[in-house]
Amino acid sequence: MTAVLYAKLVEQGRAAWDTTLPAFFPNWSVHPDWEQTTICDLLSHRAGLSDAVIDREWTMRAHNDARDVSEQRAEFAFERLTMPPSSSPGLYIYANTNYIIAGAIIEHITGTSWEMAIQRDLFDPLGMATAGHGAPRKLEDIWGHHMTRDDEDYDIISPVDPHQPDGDVPEPGDNPAIFGPAGRVHMSVKDWAKFIQLYLTQGGPDGYLQPDTVHRLMQGWKDLPYAYGLGWMVYKEREWARGPALAHDGSNTLWFASIAMAPARGLAMMAVTNVGGKMGADTTAAAIKEMVAVFAP
Repeated sequence: MTAVLYAKLVEQGRAAWDTTLPAFFPNWSVHPDWEQTTICDLLSHRAGLSDAVIDREWTMRAHNDARDVSEQRAEFAFERLTMPPSSSPGLYIYANTNYIIAGAIIEHITGTSWEMAIQRDLFDPLGMATAGHGAPRKLEDIWGHHMTRDDEDYDIISPVDPHQPDGDVPEPGDNPAIFGPAGRVHMSVKDWAKFIQLYLTQGGPDGYLQPDTVHRLMQGWKDLPYAYGLGWMVYKEREWARGPALAHDGSNTLWFASIAMAPARGLAMMAVTNVGGKMGADTTAAAIKEMVAVFAP
């Protein structure tokens, strides 16, 4: 969704796809090794970043950071970009760090928080009324679950109450707020489908995005047969999809969501479960496989 939000800024004439990272932050002493790195490199996880810094200690500090979340993201981006890349630019390494920095860029462009920008420019126009940030917190909402193993190797599934502080985590049930652009959004499956329709209808039923923009979002890195694009894993050709297929998994360790999409057939298979870990991954994968067999034979 962060990639689509940036795409919308491009269509509005407020951003460009070829802008380099130093150009976004001209007042920072950005390390010279970032001079050729663009926003597309961030959104395709090929900027030369990793999540090495995002360990348990960092996460606990982030959970308890009471500062404005835009300030947190700007500081995070500054710390990363004033140092050299941690890996070779162009090498695919999936890292939430890329999207946190992309969020900081969007905040720099819009002058508002990523949360406010995505509400105004994505959720509201698409009518995604149930979209929110962090764990669902209404009394009727279901909870996410941890999956662990006991000493005898049995699975233990433990619910996490998002209303009750859990040790050093004041608001359990999701990633810390700084993670927003990388994955901290909740919504109904129906509203998620409104977002997915952008890819199945060349921009949405009301022309939210231009077809050329959707085409760019669905392209894999350098048109490779199998590569991460701008927010999606892109398979250039899949028989069941009768053309390209898009796919993604996502988890905050308490929930797991999976999707497989066939734009040429106007089909998307979506699966969600409120448990993370291997159980969540296996459950959604099995559901997707079954839906492909039934709806895309």
